[in-house]
Amino acid sequence: MRQTLDDAGAVLGSVQYDPWGVPTTGTPQPFGFTGELHSAGQVYLRARWYAPGQGRFVSEDPFAGFPELPYSLHAYQYAYSNPVRWTDPSGHIPGPPVPPSSPLTPPIQYDLIRETREVYSKNGSSRNCALTPDDGQSDLTDTVDDLFTDYICEYGSKDREYRFNARLTQELARTRAIALLRQQFYMTGGIRGGPSQMGPGAFWNAKVRDSLSECTRTVFGGISVCASITDFLGGFDSWSVSRSTFHGKDTVSFEIRNTTSLVSGSRIGVSRMGVRDISLEEYAQDPRAFNRNMEKRRDLSHFDFSRYNLISILPERTIRDSTTTTGPGGGTMTRRVTWEEPYLPCGEFDAMVRPIPSPGAFFPADGLLEGGGTW
Repeated sequence: MRQTLDDAGAVLGSVQYDPWGVPTTGTPQPFGFTGELHSAGQVYLRARWYAPGQGRFVSEDPFAGFPELPYSLHAYQYAYSNPVRWTDPSGHIPGPPVPPSSPLTPPIQYDLIRETREVYSKNGSSRNCALTPDDGQSDLTDTVDDLFTDYICEYGSKDREYRFNARLTQELARTRAIALLRQQFYMTGGIRGGPSQMGPGAFWNAKVRDSLSECTRTVFGGISVCASITDFLGGFDSWSVSRSTFHGKDTVSFEIRNTTSLVSGSRIGVSRMGVRDISLEEYAQDPRAFNRNMEKRRDLSHFDFSRYNLISILPERTIRDSTTTTGPGGGTMTRRVTWEEPYLPCGEFDAMVRPIPSPGAFFPADGLLEGGGTW
């Protein structure tokens, strides 16, 4: 807002701003930069205050951001550091200064929903279930490609358990993601946690390195890709690593739990305490229910981040139906992976702690223990 007028249209005041909102001439009275309320040199943007003189917010963003958009993960950044192009009226996520679409025109996220649905369809770009019949569930020999087929086509049981001798357990135990947990265990004496307790940067870096070192060819979104077990899992819902005893010897016991659903497979945000999670598809079906003041706009510019959390593109599919070969797929699947490893004395492990070793540096596949195993 550059001018303030009285009821008769006479100019009461005029203000000019630099791109970040710092007044170069005049004083905001009381609304100014981007039409928002000014007070004590700061701009009120609902979720928090913005300081134009610093070019950043004065408090941390309660919205975690989208992992696929690194700029959105910055806790204090304003308008993706590009205030000429973007504004941030919600204080959570930037929106363009000019609305990208009318209330009657579906914006770009509607294409995103349709394309994501295609990826997880039983006759879509990732799988054609009519041409990929159920080969039977084998917890011992299943590969990542088999697991993905069972997930899309909804073959086999919903809840799965993998022990030390399963191929996927052997692969998971050699990943850098598990190396992070193993390292934390030896440094602290025992760990137990959930998604919020693993640094996302470290975990994603570990996933990328795992994909480059050990992976299985699979088709995703119509493209042949090399996927590791950590690519499929995405993250760990919960885990525990603890010291135990096996046949009179010290061991380390691992338990990893994970749920794969359309929410985790199309995730664009993280959960926040006390705020309801919704999907982009739910928003598209009834924008007014999730907008501030029941606004009709469908482009997220009025999305109420204080009450709702946009966590994924698609909502969870709670049913599983292996009798159909067309239509939606990706019914929720859970996994529990457990195994034991020999416990390394402190001195032996210290030499391996930094940096995180290559995937197989800790224990080879036959280093995982079970009742009939050897050590």
